[in-house]
Amino acid sequence: MPKFVNRTVPGKDRMIGKLNQSSWANSRDATSGTAASDTGDPITVRNAKTTAGGTKYSVTRMFIAFDTSDIKEIPAHAKIDLRVSSLVGDGTGFRVVKVQAGATGDSDTAFATADFDALQGFSSGATMDGNVITYSPEVTAASLAAGQHRLVHLNAAARRDMADLSEFKLAVVGLKDYSNTAPTADKRTLIDSVDDSTAANRPRLMWVSAGDARKVRRGRGSARGFSTKNVNLATGGKTVNNGFEEL
Repeated sequence: MPKFVNRTVPGKDRMIGKLNQSSWANSRDATSGTAASDTGDPITVRNAKTTAGGTKYSVTRMFIAFDTSDIKEIPAHAKIDLRVSSLVGDGTGFRVVKVQAGATGDSDTAFATADFDALQGFSSGATMDGNVITYSPEVTAASLAAGQHRLVHLNAAARRDMADLSEFKLAVVGLKDYSNTAPTADKRTLIDSVDDSTAANRPRLMWVSAGDARKVRRGRGSARGFSTKNVNLATGGKTVNNGFEEL
């Protein structure tokens, strides 16, 4: 596979959540949430049930926007690099899903509280599976470690949108949130944001252009085939210049 030589950081990212609700539905299916600071770092992806002071449910999502106006051809490969700052309760696994083009946030504008449910295809009370446009495979909590980068591969739908849209907007949602399954504990994965003081920790969109992929395929193709140099068959006769035996 060619190297991921193309990369960019988000213009904006933000945590939006609905916290301390009396039911899972009130939290997860809310039409608006509470937004953290636009420069908050790290950003928490959370699916939680807490019992101190009565049973409460909380959901937070990470919203990210990249300027992809310079991508004119569907990338051959793409992934997003997310650095896990820390885990609470062993963390929550997640998926990456598409955010509606009409969401307030973009690479120049902060996401707003009303963007909480602005997930393409989201239906209140229903699983996201088969409804929202999903950009990534499932990332399990077991595959995450504090202080480590997690490279998340993006699928064909994501790569098409990178080329078709000048603003590539996505959300990182917890697996309980994705499946609409009420959590039984407080699980949080904290991800470094674009405002992290260390540049290498910030999220990055990485891709291989279709043109670069074609160059690699052509280069590899020239090395394929059958070489006739120094071939010797143990069948008698004498060896001639092309390496084959003359029978």
